[in-house]
Amino acid sequence: MPIKFALNHGTEFSFYFDDPEGHMIEIYGSTNLPIRQALADPIDLDRPEEELLREVARMTRQYGLPAPSASS
Repeated sequence: MPIKFALNHGTEFSFYFDDPEGHMIEIYGSTNLPIRQALADPIDLDRPEEELLREVARMTRQYGLPAPSASS
C-alpha cells in the first residue's frame, strides 16, 4: 500500500494509508520523547534514518518538556 503522507508529531511518527475501500488508516511508532505540544511536521521518507532521528532530537530540544526541578 502506498503511503499517503507521513508526519513527525515529536511523540511519534505517523504514516497514513487508504485501505481498499478508501478509509484512511494511521500506523504510528512512538519516539518515547516528552513533547509539550502537538506537532505535525511532514516526514521526507527519502532522507536517511539518521537524519530523521536528528530532526526528532532537535524537536525535543526545542519543544520538549523541561527537566523536573530539584524541588519537585
